[in-house]
Amino acid sequence: MMGKTIIHLVLIIFILITTPCFGDDSTLPLSPEEKSWISENHTVRVRIGNAPPFMLTDGKIRGIAIDYLTHIFNLNGIKFQYINDSEVTWPQALNYIEQHEVVDMVPTAKITDERKKHMIFTDEYLIAPWVIFTRSDADFVSSIEDLKGKTVSVQEGYVMHEKLKRDYPGINLKVASAKLENFAEIPVKDLSTGLVDAYIGNLMMTTYLIQSKGYANIKVAAPTPFDNHNQAMAIRNDWPELAGIINKTLAAMTPEEHAAIRNKWLTMRYEYGISKADLLMWILGILAVASVFVLFFLFWNKRLKGEIALRQQIEENLRENEERYKKAQGMGQVGNWEYDLKTERFWGSDEAKKIYGFDPESQNFTTEEVESCIPERERVHQALMDLMERNIPYNIEFEIQPITGPDKKIIKSIAEVMRDDSGAPLKVMGLVQDITAQKKAEKAMINLERQLRQSQKMESIGTLAGGIAHDFNNMLGIILGNAELAMDDVPEWNPARQNLDEVRKACMRAKEVVRQILAFSRKSETEQKTFNMASVVAESLKLLRASIPTSIDIRHNVSGDTAEILGDPTQIHQVMINLCTNAAHAMENEGGVLEVALENTELYEDTASPYPELHPGPHVQLVVSDTGAGISPEAIDRVFDPYFTTKEVGKGTGLGLSVVHGIVNSHHGGISVASRPGKGTTFTLLFPALQGKTMDEPKAFRELPTGKERILFVDDEETMVKLNQQRLERLGYTVIPKTDPTEALRFFRSHPDQIDLVITDMTMPRMTGDKLAQEILKVRSDMPIILCTGYSNRISEARARELGIRKYIEKPIEMENLARSVREVLDGP
Repeated sequence: MMGKTIIHLVLIIFILITTPCFGDDSTLPLSPEEKSWISENHTVRVRIGNAPPFMLTDGKIRGIAIDYLTHIFNLNGIKFQYINDSEVTWPQALNYIEQHEVVDMVPTAKITDERKKHMIFTDEYLIAPWVIFTRSDADFVSSIEDLKGKTVSVQEGYVMHEKLKRDYPGINLKVASAKLENFAEIPVKDLSTGLVDAYIGNLMMTTYLIQSKGYANIKVAAPTPFDNHNQAMAIRNDWPELAGIINKTLAAMTPEEHAAIRNKWLTMRYEYGISKADLLMWILGILAVASVFVLFFLFWNKRLKGEIALRQQIEENLRENEERYKKAQGMGQVGNWEYDLKTERFWGSDEAKKIYGFDPESQNFTTEEVESCIPERERVHQALMDLMERNIPYNIEFEIQPITGPDKKIIKSIAEVMRDDSGAPLKVMGLVQDITAQKKAEKAMINLERQLRQSQKMESIGTLAGGIAHDFNNMLGIILGNAELAMDDVPEWNPARQNLDEVRKACMRAKEVVRQILAFSRKSETEQKTFNMASVVAESLKLLRASIPTSIDIRHNVSGDTAEILGDPTQIHQVMINLCTNAAHAMENEGGVLEVALENTELYEDTASPYPELHPGPHVQLVVSDTGAGISPEAIDRVFDPYFTTKEVGKGTGLGLSVVHGIVNSHHGGISVASRPGKGTTFTLLFPALQGKTMDEPKAFRELPTGKERILFVDDEETMVKLNQQRLERLGYTVIPKTDPTEALRFFRSHPDQIDLVITDMTMPRMTGDKLAQEILKVRSDMPIILCTGYSNRISEARARELGIRKYIEKPIEMENLARSVREVLDGP
């Protein structure tokens, strides 16, 4: 029966594919209507798609249907243009043809009664049967009925899609969307890669695609009950003249012209010169005689040959599957194993042997050998007993030390429902997987997430700090300014003057605290200056006392006459916070003593060895020690490594000491650590000292510079305006106060020559200070401008100078700083 089907299939292909190859080569007899249609100079819009060998659109448009179309249109002088499937999908093209929009025709289409209602079809000129394609290693399929319950790939919108959906509901369809690139190839690719069980397609198109793409694992399995895949050209229904022209041109083509097109794309060759009837008689006669021999031979040989082929295929498939399985296990680091309860022998795959560190050439290995690799053998043994005795699923992770290789591994083992008829266990089978890399990746991911959360916390702190810094510094400025004005009105002998001076000093300390908070949250740039570490250490200890538990005793020995250093006070403050916080964590359970010492020291040649990066000479030494748990010898060499921490998950980022190390290095200093488990830890830091300078020397009184110039002062805070108006007027200046920057700009534009200096705040409603400065400089490019800011994340001193602003001052502003800045700007170049 199978042989007869194949012969019938070959007969259909041979007869039908040559149907249009016999035509009349007489002159083309076009009707007056058809000639008139051509003379109207239409441009035919042809939608093409990638359907080899009929149409190919990868780079160059070509194919059997394209060659026919080009020949017909060029012969009749018809203009045409192609519309690619990337612009219009197949279902859209059919809709456009019905609507006479965008697309006028398609070169290949199946004729159906439904489509004939809305479009005109030419004669069928491309013919091939529908067949079932499967993979070479698939089960036997004799007809479409064998596909029930299987998955079959189809193209969206094609006739086959509709037929299968309507007439064969038992078949699962995987539909390739017409919107996808190369959607005609996708079903065949899905079949080749095993995503579907079968594909029903055009024999010519699919065979060409299989050969051109090299899919060697696909075969023709069986014919289908569907009509041949006759292809015609579908045309909009108001152009019957075009259909007539195409039909007459096809009929007038010579056998040689047909052969030239088909032989270009198909490996089969066809001979012409006899009539269809004669050809059919010859073929039927030959096939009638041949069929007797073929049927006899098939009947005799079918079973033996089939069994041999089936056995060979099964063996080959088994070999291929086994090889693929081994490769898959190697890629996934997964091995399978069996444990025979009677012989107590283990058998393992090559990958299982590799994981356990056994010789790959060994046939099996003993229970003792396996257990010798497992430090947690009791836990694994209990899990195995629970599986066999109580049927509890075996799924466990544990650490092993392979027979060969020094590095430990973490593996996951899953085992299983092998018992005799009575339910007694006979054998245990399972999988073992090396998940060491996975566990490392998970740990790394946890660290990254923790770092991200820490970064987000710091960002939140920075946003909050930046938000309050401007207002807070404005308030400090008001307090500072009024205190200084009051001091001018109080005589030296009055005790109130000393009280006001303390207010002034407190304001300046508060300003420094704001700077430290902003720097700690990375909202301001570092600033190198000469300072004494004693005040920074004392300020840090005051802040720490509020956050460190009272069970920890804070002791300090801070010398007030330590030498000055060159650096950033805010970063030194951060060093103190990090070191003291770490010390407090080390003592949080039992309590203890946190001791901080600061003093001058001399570094000599023979004592410089712990700090090879330092030069001999005077230094300032900071020592932070605790009586906590201490650091193990294994960890002490890594304490300054980024992301290294000995704390529990969630209690440290591993960044604190690496930041400290970086800050000390940036100050050209050195740091060392000494510790013993249970005896506490001591960090010693050395910073190069600046000789001959002390921060606490009293400043000699200097008379403030004065002037008589006219100053435009702009700030949205009315209190700030009034305060600074008083300050500047006491220095002799004439002040024009403004609380609205837009009003200040209008005043300046009206009186540009009556102003000698502009002082403006940065953060104001309606117009920021830098924008106001730019507008003023457009009127007078030489106008001196001072920009004041409590805090702004959009302006810096460098950026202010780029804009032409002469001076940039951070609030709160001392009277002396204001007076000298004004004079500096007015007297400058």
